[in-house]
Amino acid sequence: MGNYSSDQKNARFYGLKLSKTTDADIIARLDSQESVQGYIKTLIRNDMKEDSTMTTTEFVRNLWESDPNGSHTELLDLETARNDLKNFAAEDWELPEDITPESYMEAWNELVRENT
Repeated sequence: MGNYSSDQKNARFYGLKLSKTTDADIIARLDSQESVQGYIKTLIRNDMKEDSTMTTTEFVRNLWESDPNGSHTELLDLETARNDLKNFAAEDWELPEDITPESYMEAWNELVRENT
């Protein structure tokens, strides 16, 4: 009985009702898995990872919009872009996986040109 109490506190159950006719493809896919639970968890975690992947352009736009003064008028050079990224990393900012000093500089400068 101790396990039941622990499950109530630490676990959630989700059920899924599938139609044998309209969901036959999903049923077949689930039936072919060694672990349906593991398969579903992996799909969800991959989906979450995909959702949380920010592009360089999105990162720069968020950075741009976070400045309350909106005082972005200067184009970045490559050295400044490198220094900015080093500072962001030192402060444990969550940076896009694909960001480079060049891509950061290009995205920033594009926003400056659009908004000045």
